[in-house]
Amino acid sequence: FLAGGREQGAGSENRGFLNAASSRDMNQARHLLPDRETLFAHLKPHGQHHLLRFWDELDEAGRVRLHQQIREIDLAHLNSLFRGAHESQDWAALARRATPPPAMRLAERLQGGGRFSAAEARARGELALAAGEVGVLLVAGGQGSRLGFEHPKGLFPIGPVSGASLLQIHLEKARAVAQRYGAPMPVYIMTSPVTHDEQVAFLAANDRFGCDVDDIVLFCQGTMPAVDAETGKLLLAEKDALFLSPNGHGGTVAAPADG
Repeated sequence: FLAGGREQGAGSENRGFLNAASSRDMNQARHLLPDRETLFAHLKPHGQHHLLRFWDELDEAGRVRLHQQIREIDLAHLNSLFRGAHESQDWAALARRATPPPAMRLAERLQGGGRFSAAEARARGELALAAGEVGVLLVAGGQGSRLGFEHPKGLFPIGPVSGASLLQIHLEKARAVAQRYGAPMPVYIMTSPVTHDEQVAFLAANDRFGCDVDDIVLFCQGTMPAVDAETGKLLLAEKDALFLSPNGHGGTVAAPADG
């Protein structure tokens, strides 16, 4: 079950299952490291005992790493997500239970009808901006591979004349709004394990494009273990490490708190 074939994430809309262990966590795990039989008994009911296939070949550090990753997974929840992905939904029944969200017809808004007018909405927005109640969230975890750009997508020079990157354009817009309304405009940037360091270095090298250091918050997207699409079994990237995938846009909610 080393990774290399088909795999699927267990569901990006759900909470992340796994975070990188800190050195403190690793030290704690070393003291609490169970024997193979204890881990086997933990994994067997969920059909994930294959993760211990290489246990006898691992040194202590490798066993600590694998144990740390396993103990942070809610195996029962993982299995329920996999089963749910393969169970058919009664979409008609779900549709009958659904209620429409509040909405305003464009014609009503232009005519000043509805719950509020366009002018009232703009005025309320400007009050919020002046009070420093508005921020920006950028989801910037992806690579630019499909653009033929082997770096974080936010670094791609998309400006046809200026050559400005996506990050530069967004940050300069946020800075301009902050200056216009005389209030901070914090920008929260969600990166991923493969793009975080390069984006941190890029922002530092460009002095955050004029934004105050306190107004830029970078946090790393969570990861979750990948499973075999046919069996739901967890995949190994190495003999002592699970194969991890970013947990998708759904991880945006939990990532700031986890970071």
